[in-house]
This record gives sequence, structure tokens and C-alpha cells, in this order.
Amino acid sequence: MKTTSHRFTILTAAFLSVVIVCSTPVEVLARYNAFYSMNDIEFADEFAEQVCKTDGVIATGGESVDAKFNLGSSAEERQGNLIRALMADYGLKDFQAAGVVGNFMLESGGANLPPNNNEGGIAGPPRFKGGYGWPQWTGGRQRSFIDFAIQKNYMASKSESATDAANYAYFKHEIATSEKAAMPALKKTTSVEQATETFMKKYERPGVPALSRRVENAKTALRNSTAATGTTNIAANCMAGNSSSGIVGNTAFPLIGTKAVVKNPDMFSNGTASLGGHPYTAFDILAAPGTPVAAFLTGKVTRIMNDRCGGRMISIYNESENLTISYLHMASQAEVKQGDTVSLGQRIGVVGSAGSGCGTPHLHIDAVKGTRRIGCSRKSCPEKNKALFVNIGKELYDTFQALPG
Repeated sequence: MKTTSHRFTILTAAFLSVVIVCSTPVEVLARYNAFYSMNDIEFADEFAEQVCKTDGVIATGGESVDAKFNLGSSAEERQGNLIRALMADYGLKDFQAAGVVGNFMLESGGANLPPNNNEGGIAGPPRFKGGYGWPQWTGGRQRSFIDFAIQKNYMASKSESATDAANYAYFKHEIATSEKAAMPALKKTTSVEQATETFMKKYERPGVPALSRRVENAKTALRNSTAATGTTNIAANCMAGNSSSGIVGNTAFPLIGTKAVVKNPDMFSNGTASLGGHPYTAFDILAAPGTPVAAFLTGKVTRIMNDRCGGRMISIYNESENLTISYLHMASQAEVKQGDTVSLGQRIGVVGSAGSGCGTPHLHIDAVKGTRRIGCSRKSCPEKNKALFVNIGKELYDTFQALPG
């Protein structure tokens, strides 16, 4: 991404269909035009009284996975969707996630990533002889996998076949516990070949490496993830059964759900998003109270505070792009805390009430160069401050189009 051109480098396009529970949508379309003329001031108060402190943290890479998590039908769809889930949950680059999938393709014995293959390609319940599942867990790891799946209600008993959800949940459990060294090592890799080998050595530790086959699998999966255009029920994320939003390259749409969650969809047209009527570059996305808000970029939470409309503002700094993304008019109970590292598309909170949005529930989002958001109001914004705001309209448009529905 090059901030000098105010455009993000688009690497891949994908969308993830989700299962979410939101508040009943309120009727806001009729007030849309009036909103812009009536909303007197809408900006983060640089000198607000208290920084919100909360323990309501969504842990990146947490093991909770919706029981309906399913990678899809075709091999291409399944490979691409697992890559996107890994990117969303762990902030991996596409080739790094492909390294994981390439290993699983070889281990599970199929390009379609069968979740219930025993060693030798025998599908069905675990036989406890040889490997089982995506990574072909063996011995104690296999027994722990099945016990975990039963305890977490992904399987009713040992006589049932494992599912995609069971595999992904236990993988995430291992990454958070016994195999926690694998992900940091994977994130240091710079090529699909290096990612595949690193994951093989750190996580799989196979008796027969067959590295060249793993790399070829990873390259195939990477191509499929780039080309995929289908919609799949990907319901995995950090916690609470909410999923990451539509992802395009290294950006994610800032609301979780389908296109229907946006109550002013006409703001997305002609390859960009309409500005929200501020004297600086910012965007207002109308949505019902309680609609989940997702991280547009990865980064570190640098500030949580009140905004002038009475809602909550969260600012997240992305070091690689030197951008601070701020989300305003959210409900008071944030789901991250200052200092947290946030992954792409991770849920960070929800849209606040009408009172939190100066009369209309919505999400205000803007991007500023540097490590902190500077204050500007609807009535005034110094030119030196105005110049720091970056136009992310194209990225909002692209990620909106990537949403299902």
C-alpha cells in the first residue's frame, strides 16, 4: 500500500458470508439526508475526559469456532476459504496462510482438505491408527483432538466423523497453547516456499517431509484463493460466533455481515465511497445499533475515548502503512483495550445507539497519517490537520462489494 497515492495495494478479493445476530434494524433511511444537515459536530474530542478501560477483549486466534463453520464444496473453494479464514484470524499474508493449507492438503490426503480422513485415505470416524484430520494428528494429539471436539460439542462421540469446525477449532486451540511457537515463526516468512517449510517444521514435524509436494500444494491453494469468487459460510472468528467481514487484500469492510447491514448503500458508487459532509476526509456508514464493527486494517489499539456525539471512538495504528484508522459513534463497551494487537477484520465493538451518533446510528470511519488521530469538527478543521486525512473511499467501495448479499 502506498500512502503517497492514497491508495492501498489490492492483492486479492474475497468475501466471507457470516452468521450473526444483530439488533432489529431501525428505520434510518428516511432521515439520511436530514442527518447531514442536522449533525452539527462529529469528531473525536482530543481532550475527552476519560480513556475507556475495559476487560472485554476479543483474543486474536481464540479457539472458539461456530459449529456451522464450513469451507464449502469444491477443492478450489475450500482451499481459498481456509486461506482467508487464516488471514482474518491471525493477520497472515496470503502466501503464509497458503503455506498452512499446502501442508494440510498433503497430510489430509486430498486437494479438497477432507476433515475426516484417516491415514491411508479412509474417510469416516477416527480409527486411532495413524493420522486423522487436516494435519493428520497422531497418537496423543489425535486423542486430544477428539476429546476436545466432543467436549466442545463439535462431535457427539468418537463414532462420528470430524467436521471442518472441529478441525479448525482444535488447530486454533493448539496454536494458542502447545503449538504457540508456530505462528510467530510463520509470520516472519517472506515467500510461499519459506512459509510452507516453516509450518512443516514448526507444526507438522512429519516423518516424511515431501517438501516439494507441500510447496506445490501451497502454490495451487494460493492461486485458488486469488481467483475464488464464491460465497461460503465462514463463521469462524475470535469469539462469540461472529465472523470477519469482506476482505480485499490487506483491508476489510468495517462492518460485519452482508451488504444489507448498510442502510445507505448508495454511498458506494463509481468505484469509491461518498464523503460524509465533513470539512475533512471521513465517511459515515449508516447501520442499526448493535451491528458489529470490524478492523479495516491490522494494527495496535492506540486510543479508546469518548467522541463528541456521546459514543465511543477507537483508534488503531497500522505501522506498515503509517496510518491511524479511527472508528466513531460506537457503543460504550469496547471489545478491545488500549495496547491490543488487532487482526484484519477482527470484531472490535458494535455501532452505538442514535444518541451515540448525533441522532442517527452509524459508523464514522477516517484515516490519518501518523500514530494519532487529530481533532477536526464539522465547523472547522485547520488546513494543516485536514491535509493529514487520507481518502480510503476506494478501499471502502471494494470491500463493500466483496460482502455477500
